[in-house]
Amino acid sequence: MSLKTGIILVIIGAAIIAVAAWSMSRQNSELWTLQFNQIHEDQSNVIRVREENEKMYEDEIGRLNDELSVNKKQQATVYAENERLKGLIREKNDEILGLRKEREAVIIPSDPSALVIELRRLGYGTEHIRP
Repeated sequence: MSLKTGIILVIIGAAIIAVAAWSMSRQNSELWTLQFNQIHEDQSNVIRVREENEKMYEDEIGRLNDELSVNKKQQATVYAENERLKGLIREKNDEILGLRKEREAVIIPSDPSALVIELRRLGYGTEHIRP
């Protein structure tokens, strides 16, 4: 082998290595581009899903706030009705106590004429007598 042939073989070998390196770098570049595109697409999907979830949560918060408002109004109505009924119960209890006192104050005489006199004294007159 001569020096010329050796140099040509070295140049051919270097050219093959350069072409292989260029080809590998191109493949790596394409792989990096594919990977970057995939990452970008995944990121876009994550952002889209996050925005959808945010909207869904905001809608749910709005619905719950509306429901809470309705519940507070119902609670106020129930409270007012409770207070009204408590007042009515107090009135009826007072009425019952008054009737009990009246009942205790009534003395029923055993004499019929005394009974008629007592009934007249309490306001029952002849208009209450049945024919």
